[in-house]
Amino acid sequence: MEKLFFEAFKSLKLKKNLSDLFEDVTVSKISATNRKDLVKIYIRSTHLIPKRDIYAVEAEIKKQIFAGTVIEVHIIEEYHLSESYTPKTLIDEYLDSMYAELTECNRVMENALKKVEFKEVNATTLEVSLPDLEIIRAREHEILEYLSKVVNERCNLNASFVVSFHDSPVSSHEEWDEYRISQLVKERLGAKLEASVSTEELPSGEASNAVSANTDKDAKPEKTEGAKETTASKPAEKTAGKADGKKSFDGKKSFGEFGKRKSFAPRGGNFEKSDNPDVIWGREISEEEEITPIEDIVGEVGYVVIRGKVIANDRRDIKNEKSILFANITDFTDTIRIKMFVKTEDTDEILNKLSPGNFVKVWGMPAYDSFDKEICISSPTGIMVSKDFRTKRMDTAPVKRVELHCHTKMSDMDGVSEVSDIVSRAFSWGHKAIAITDHGVVQAFPDANHTWEKFWKKEKAKKEEAGETADKQNFFKVIYGVEGYLVDDLSQTVTDSKDQSIDDSYVVFDIETTGFSPTKNKIIEIGAVKVEKGAITGSFSEFVNPEVPIPYRITKLTSITDDEVK
Repeated sequence: MEKLFFEAFKSLKLKKNLSDLFEDVTVSKISATNRKDLVKIYIRSTHLIPKRDIYAVEAEIKKQIFAGTVIEVHIIEEYHLSESYTPKTLIDEYLDSMYAELTECNRVMENALKKVEFKEVNATTLEVSLPDLEIIRAREHEILEYLSKVVNERCNLNASFVVSFHDSPVSSHEEWDEYRISQLVKERLGAKLEASVSTEELPSGEASNAVSANTDKDAKPEKTEGAKETTASKPAEKTAGKADGKKSFDGKKSFGEFGKRKSFAPRGGNFEKSDNPDVIWGREISEEEEITPIEDIVGEVGYVVIRGKVIANDRRDIKNEKSILFANITDFTDTIRIKMFVKTEDTDEILNKLSPGNFVKVWGMPAYDSFDKEICISSPTGIMVSKDFRTKRMDTAPVKRVELHCHTKMSDMDGVSEVSDIVSRAFSWGHKAIAITDHGVVQAFPDANHTWEKFWKKEKAKKEEAGETADKQNFFKVIYGVEGYLVDDLSQTVTDSKDQSIDDSYVVFDIETTGFSPTKNKIIEIGAVKVEKGAITGSFSEFVNPEVPIPYRITKLTSITDDEVK
């Protein structure tokens, strides 16, 4: 059951700026490893939270709630933003947070991202312009994968990316990195290296310090005074095979053999389509394989077999008629994500078998995902249909109780269950009745009645078939109730009056903007009323579309949302 952040962490005390940011945030799940050395807090928010503020709250939770213990706290965000956000406006607002995140986990990627230029193609497409450097080309797929995870997975915008390259001035050490990476690409592709490095290929000013490729290829020569004043001639490999124009990207992509991971199958051989109809993907999994509880997977523990219920799935189409499929699987001890690359033409068939509610067995190797900060199984060796291994809970009491105070999901911030599920469970347990008493609402009544009618029709048909008379009075009952509230309608609405006269005519007006700057920010609402002898004789009120997302702090101050001004 989701809870507001400060309901989940009631004793947590934060500074006002942090407290305001997390006031409307909900916590969807909290999990911990068996060793209690890592706690993951999954949150959902309708507004962006700067990454440095996320880190500050992590530190406060660790300090205040887990004081004196050796434990790490990770907050994993999911944003559901207004329609005013496009990939470009999101990047503009969230870029500093992306830098802060990469500072913590990948400084090389941070430096690469700072060289990227972003241009809006349309509302859902973003042009990512990369510097035309070999070191950036080598990181191209990582940059695009990171952007896709932030924009599409974390912020749910469903964006696509178009890649282009632009000329960029480089420093002497970047020229050396260019040369080194081009040589590494050449080596990985199987090309023969020269016995020694030609000084004409090296950046000027560093040629005299070049070393033999056969003796010490990793040694970096010292810089000379002339390095910054001369123009380097780039290695021939840099331009070889360079694509003209722009490339599109919708997810993770390969960039040739450089950096490509090698696949490994634990029992030899390549994957083949199985004749067993229960095999969804890869190899058949033997019934003799030991099942590992997901909660016991606390690190990269080698190949395991898990079983569980699919609770969510997703797909992302990429280039070359390939797609990435995702499935979240729970065995009710914990949940883990499965990722795999498949041909686009096979995605519908596989996703149909991995539909939420289905039970499967998975054979694969857990690995740590630095972006999601959790263990997942990528490229599983095998996935098969499995039986429902749950044991159904029953009420075995000889005398059944009757629940007279039950909240459904219609009770805001309290109940989470469908009324049909509640009524069905009480009936299956042999209870004589159940009472629905939501907070001040009666919206659950129709569904409760429809569920009752379904059971009554079955009971009536069963009795008639047996030649008996169905007795509605002694049949299972739904008791309809509500929690009511009293309001004091005699309280004073005006206090501390100074007996001023309000007989004169005047106009009360107000202007709301996207910020506090009279030059940089934009108007989002104009409102005014004219008052004559204490009576409103005219009024004006109009929202204004600022054509940019309204910052969260302004929404908190004015209660004006993006949906109201769109």
